[in-house]
Amino acid sequence: MSKTYLSNFFQEKQINYTMFEITDTNGLTHFIDTDFVIEAIHNAPLNEQQVISQTLRKLDFYNKSIVEYLRFLAEILVKKFDEAGKKTLV
Repeated sequence: MSKTYLSNFFQEKQINYTMFEITDTNGLTHFIDTDFVIEAIHNAPLNEQQVISQTLRKLDFYNKSIVEYLRFLAEILVKKFDEAGKKTLV
C-alpha cells in the first residue's frame, strides 16, 4: 500500500523541482534534487516507505512543507553515503 500511496501522493502534489545543496562531514558538497529523493523513496525498503508515508500524511494534513521534508531526507541520504565512505551519491 505504501508504494501506491507514495506514487499517488507525488503525482497529485506535483512537487516543485528543487535542487538541494548539502555539505557532508568531509566538506564535500552534494547537489541532490527532489526527483532523486523521490526516486530514493520509491526504492527504499518497505518499512522505510511506511514511515515516510505516515510522515507525509501528517505534513499534508497540517499543510506543512513537503519540500523541506524532502530536504531532510536528502540530508539523511548524504549522511548514509558519508558513513559508508563513498565519495558521491551517484
